[in-house]
Amino acid sequence: MALPSARSGGTLFTANGGTNDISVISWQKALARDPGAEIARIPTQMGGFGISTSPDGKLVAMASREDLAADKPDNTISIIDVEKALTNPSRAEVARLVLGTDDPQVGSRPFVAAFTPDGTRIVVTHFRTNNISIVDVAKVLAGQPAEIKRLPLVTPDGKPSRPRGVAFTKDGKYAAITGAPKGTANSGVVWLVNLETYTVAGRVTQIGNESYLIGAFKGK
Repeated sequence: MALPSARSGGTLFTANGGTNDISVISWQKALARDPGAEIARIPTQMGGFGISTSPDGKLVAMASREDLAADKPDNTISIIDVEKALTNPSRAEVARLVLGTDDPQVGSRPFVAAFTPDGTRIVVTHFRTNNISIVDVAKVLAGQPAEIKRLPLVTPDGKPSRPRGVAFTKDGKYAAITGAPKGTANSGVVWLVNLETYTVAGRVTQIGNESYLIGAFKGK
């Protein structure tokens, strides 16, 4: 998955699940078919999956899902400073957070790390621990404990919720989360999370099977 950075005026950051790192790619060089378009790689704890850029283009958040070679789930997200990624890639990972669990040995298997529309928080889905984390970005950058809320998600039939994709309403008040285990047709679930109260405001069932990424739209 690749997300462009707004601030850098044309940079792609890709989460590389098989090599446990993030690629930094020059958009202009890529368009010019320059073989040196990948200008850097930033190591992460394990292979990533969901990745997003903050609205101001200053930060990238990536969910480290698993080590594919070892078939081992991870439990961290990486926060990348875009400016450092372009000038000093070895110092670009400014934070690495264990989320979704209090035990660093437990793999929560983060799927997506998504900035809220105002950029103040990151919502992270955890496939193995069946919950989501809400992360305060200012606290991350200050080196403080930053998981301000861990919210379990529950299915109607009591099966693991297996949350995956994240999308937001335009005003940032709600997050929509896809999930439910892989199963039969109409086994999928979407949770609507109120980001002001950190509660599940609604739940839509029987939407499909093994839903992953999601998009949201509100307004004209």
